[in-house]
Amino acid sequence: MNKQPERGKDNFDFKPKDKRAERAKRKKLVRILVTLGVMLGLLIIVVVALISYSLGAKSEKEEISSSESSNSSSQLADDEIPESAGTYQSQDMVGEGQIPDHYRGSDSPKATVIIYADYGCSHCQELAKNIGPVYDKYGDKVRFILRYFNVNFANSEVMAKLVNAVYKVGGEDAFWKASDKLFADSSFNSALTSTELENKVKSYGVDLGLNGQAVLDAYNDSANNGIQAKIDRDQKFASDSGVQGTPSIFIGRHLLNSGSADDIASELDQILKQK
Repeated sequence: MNKQPERGKDNFDFKPKDKRAERAKRKKLVRILVTLGVMLGLLIIVVVALISYSLGAKSEKEEISSSESSNSSSQLADDEIPESAGTYQSQDMVGEGQIPDHYRGSDSPKATVIIYADYGCSHCQELAKNIGPVYDKYGDKVRFILRYFNVNFANSEVMAKLVNAVYKVGGEDAFWKASDKLFADSSFNSALTSTELENKVKSYGVDLGLNGQAVLDAYNDSANNGIQAKIDRDQKFASDSGVQGTPSIFIGRHLLNSGSADDIASELDQILKQK
């Protein structure tokens, strides 16, 4: 009789061991795949977040650029500009009101340049920084009038009141010094407490060699001493002339397509050649 071989462990345990190894391998592979999936998901989230941030930053930049552009010179054609834009350059208009137009240059001009500006406008600040040589070159032939147009920058009207308060105390020369100083002053870009504002108004007067308290008193009395009336008058002249942004620069009834000092000079060269 043939006997069955004894069942030794070594003869039969290899199959369960192989199955356990396969299961372990599968579990390990699953863990690796899950880990890779999680990492891929996180990577996608990060990429999406970066794209969203980039698009948001771009949108914000475009919005700021659009806002700045809306405050730059209006692009009106000459035939769209009201007659009043020319009328408002007459000597009668220049001299009217408790506070007349502020101007540099000739009293008997061959040409008149009217600049509508906001002291908080970066384009106006750039123009103010570069226009000095134009004043010097054409001042004996040209009148340069500066009028205020509020395009809602921080403390816009505050600065307009301040320069006119300086005028009330120190006259026209003091006004232009204060005006140049304000265009170069970024400290008005943020909100000011009443105390901070009073101190700044006083300091402007003192810096210009004036009585600081007298300048503050004129500032505080703006509703009665012609300052607010001058601001409102400038706004009306601007609106009636079709002004939509700053700086808006008129020579006659012609509105320049640019707010640059070079373009003002170029336009004046052409006009003065004909006179």
